[in-house]
Amino acid sequence: MHVLDEDGPWCALAFSVASGSFCDPDDCPGLAHLLEHVLFTGSENYPKDNYLLHFLDEHQGKINAWTSAESTTFYFKVHHKYFAKALHIFFDMLKAPLFSLDGIEKEITTIDAEFHNKINEEQRRVMEVQKETCNPDHPFHHFAVGNREIFGVFSTEEIARRLKAYWQEHFVAEQISLCVLTNSVQAEAIAHITEQLDSFPRGKQYLPAAELRHLYSEKQLNKYIRIHTERAHKRLMLIFHQTPDLANAADVETIVSHLFGYEGEGSLMRYWKAQKWASQVIAGPGLKGSGFSDFNLYIELSDHGLAHVNDIINSVFFYAQLIKESQHILRHYEEKVQLNKLAFEHKGALNPLDLVQQLVKNLNRYPSEDILTGDYLLGDFQQDKLNQFLDNLCQQRLRVISISNSHKCEHLSKWYKVPYEHENLSLQAPSPEQLKEFQSCIQLPHKNPYIPEIKASDLIYDELPQRAVTAFNNFWFGSENRESQHKGECFFSWHKTTVVNDIEQVAHRKLYASTLEANFHQNFYQAQLAGLHFHFYAHQNGIGLHTSGFADKQLALVTQLLQKVYATPQPCPDFELHKAEYLNSLHSSSQNKPLNRLFTALQAIFVPASWLPEDLATVVKGTELSDIQARHDAFFKSCYLESLIYGDWAPAELKGFVKQLDAMAQSQATRQTERQLVYLNDINERSFCFPCKHPDSALVLYLQTTDKSLLSRAQMMLVESILAGYYFDRMRNQKQLGYQVGTGYMPFNEHPGTVLFIQSPNASAWQLYVETLNSLQAFYQWLCQIDLQQWHKYRKNLERQIKQKSINFSVKCQRYWGAIGREKVDFSHEKQLNSTIAKLEKNAVCDWFKANFLEPEQSFALYSEGAENTAVNNAFINPLENIYQFK
Repeated sequence: MHVLDEDGPWCALAFSVASGSFCDPDDCPGLAHLLEHVLFTGSENYPKDNYLLHFLDEHQGKINAWTSAESTTFYFKVHHKYFAKALHIFFDMLKAPLFSLDGIEKEITTIDAEFHNKINEEQRRVMEVQKETCNPDHPFHHFAVGNREIFGVFSTEEIARRLKAYWQEHFVAEQISLCVLTNSVQAEAIAHITEQLDSFPRGKQYLPAAELRHLYSEKQLNKYIRIHTERAHKRLMLIFHQTPDLANAADVETIVSHLFGYEGEGSLMRYWKAQKWASQVIAGPGLKGSGFSDFNLYIELSDHGLAHVNDIINSVFFYAQLIKESQHILRHYEEKVQLNKLAFEHKGALNPLDLVQQLVKNLNRYPSEDILTGDYLLGDFQQDKLNQFLDNLCQQRLRVISISNSHKCEHLSKWYKVPYEHENLSLQAPSPEQLKEFQSCIQLPHKNPYIPEIKASDLIYDELPQRAVTAFNNFWFGSENRESQHKGECFFSWHKTTVVNDIEQVAHRKLYASTLEANFHQNFYQAQLAGLHFHFYAHQNGIGLHTSGFADKQLALVTQLLQKVYATPQPCPDFELHKAEYLNSLHSSSQNKPLNRLFTALQAIFVPASWLPEDLATVVKGTELSDIQARHDAFFKSCYLESLIYGDWAPAELKGFVKQLDAMAQSQATRQTERQLVYLNDINERSFCFPCKHPDSALVLYLQTTDKSLLSRAQMMLVESILAGYYFDRMRNQKQLGYQVGTGYMPFNEHPGTVLFIQSPNASAWQLYVETLNSLQAFYQWLCQIDLQQWHKYRKNLERQIKQKSINFSVKCQRYWGAIGREKVDFSHEKQLNSTIAKLEKNAVCDWFKANFLEPEQSFALYSEGAENTAVNNAFINPLENIYQFK
């Protein structure tokens, strides 16, 4: 499939082979995943390891790949000038791999590191239990990732032989799909791609092994499975296995998911919340493949809900029957058709990489006429299929998975060592009283009042935001309908004139925001279904509200939301349930991977308003609704409101709304608070050991500029963009020190900064630190030696990246909002930044980098030794005594 973006600067390609982990040999699970990795390690004409990755990195390109159950997909993007060369390297990689023994060994090490890095991911752990409790004759039953223990059974030569045999069998013309996006300049490349595809050898059409066997036999259905987790949450998965003839009944699945996932008035979720059983539900497809399909309900339980699993399941059965007997089901279906049609017709432009990946999947999922629309548009309503689907929502086709840290389980899964137990499912039928309660409390949704009416305007608006004249507040507004796709965005930020960022105030602010957000979600759920989105959140100096989506009806929704924000007393139904849910999220954060924990700790050290989630949880646990009410009332008596309303609204309508907004605002404050930051130059400490409950060691090295000028920001962004590929290649590919490696531009409160990070299953934190410092030295030497042509290329790449981001309407709104928050409002900030980047000279940047970042005293090292390494190396300089030392 060829997509033409005539004037676009990018070309992108996705190449998919119809074979994945389901094709692994029984005695070597993970072989397909290993092949995906090994193909990058060298080819006949480009024998250097990761040659394509390095080439794309030099030209602001990206490449990645993934292996699923029934396919393996490679995808990349690059500036159109370098697309022809990238194609040549790419096809050589796929058609003439070397299968070098060194490359295979290196990628086994990488996959083993990936396995250990993700060993505590709950999704993978639950998936393994699902695998072990399904039909052992089905290919889903087998482990798919691979690790050193599996591959180590064979010699490297035998692994190479098996990889080559697998590649020869599956990388054949009959199993290949491809989607490419080009501009008009590179349209001629299509002939070359067609020629390359024609040159793949012929083979046999892939017959999915999954179609030959059932995912579950009768023995694996009607089961209750308990899984022990270390995390604080409690979850329930209801898995309804559909009959093979409904495996591709996407339209029916969509409407059933829509109704079961509804959280508005009369919904299952509203009933469960009223009973204090659950706080969240997600309805939709579960395991899915050739000839099999599950429909799942993922339910976030309360402590109380764990004792009412039987009642929850009974209510699900009741709701399925309610849908089946409804006289208005056609109206619900037509409404969903309308919503999906709106979403398709007014969706924003996708990133080129996302687009080609989506379309290459659709090539194998839909007939040619539905490839573009298949994920959105629904076909004709089919009552008989709906009834059959709902009939399958029964005990005989159900698997229940309960996940809790209170479950005591003896059996351990093979690879991830997950404690679990399973038994036959025994259910009590609902009593007559419970059925009456279901009938009075549970109903299907009312007609959605928020579905927008899209009206084209004869006038074109594309103006910069302008400031409204108000006595105390800072309001900005602007009309834009050239790129907005009939949408708009509203931003509100309430700042306290004097914020004391002690942990109690921060915890109360965050809990208040979380509680009110949940209240919004419950009361305005239909607005979200209709494409109107909102987010209420706490920030360093107060609270904020962001709305987005279709402009029609959005300002009316904003008015309703603001009335709730200003209301006294605050509307906080289900406060204890939301508090428990928020506590669970805080406790779950404390169980994150080492790098995620280190990033949280870094912010807690350098940003005075940031605190660790486990410490916030201690305060939240003792917080009452009266504390939140009192804090709310005091806050709104002396706060400063800043706002931006921008999008597809006529100027007169916006001016009228701003007047209404000013009248509604209760504040009479005029001063905005400064956001605070700890500066490296002001402190002596340069390291901190932060323990994590994980076997891997990890390091985050933080670099901070001496000032926040435009020049410093430009220098830091350019250096980080070049350093990213260099550090990744050196630490992961050359040194093989870890699977999770990278860099990132990380400004705290708009002060430029960069982090280098790595997590390792085999190296100590001290080794990671020394190698990272050595990498900075080596990078400096390398940067000094590159020629001016290469320097200009890197510089141009960053300019393109910044310029490209401004095309998206939502990003443009975010930039305007960011500009309003600065001391001096300037909507041309990105243009000035690009202009500054364009003037950066190599020698000056090298001198700046040498002067600021090459000595250990010029960075801050945050590290974790790993749970299995108790020896803390005292060679880290100037350690911080306490993570809150600078509060």
